[in-house]
Amino acid sequence: MALVIQLVDSRIPPTPLDFQLAAWIDDLALQCLLVATKADKLSGNQQAAQRRRISEAFGDKPVTLASATTGEGCREIWKSILEALPGQRFAGTTPRD
Repeated sequence: MALVIQLVDSRIPPTPLDFQLAAWIDDLALQCLLVATKADKLSGNQQAAQRRRISEAFGDKPVTLASATTGEGCREIWKSILEALPGQRFAGTTPRD
């Protein structure tokens, strides 16, 4: 497995199940991308605040904000997926929108 993408809801604090999954991923030493979904439901200031809160809750892990509605974060997610693939080189390419 090259990468695990853990989805958390950006509108609410992480749940005990979110933390349990994160611990399990860490215990297995798997590479993980933390994605906070539904970012389109938050204002710009709320996005920054929630990104910081979620990151801190998970030990200062980087957080990618994403929205299926607006497409926000999709390029970053695809870039992380492509970079995680073993032995692959994708010089700046990302799937088309």
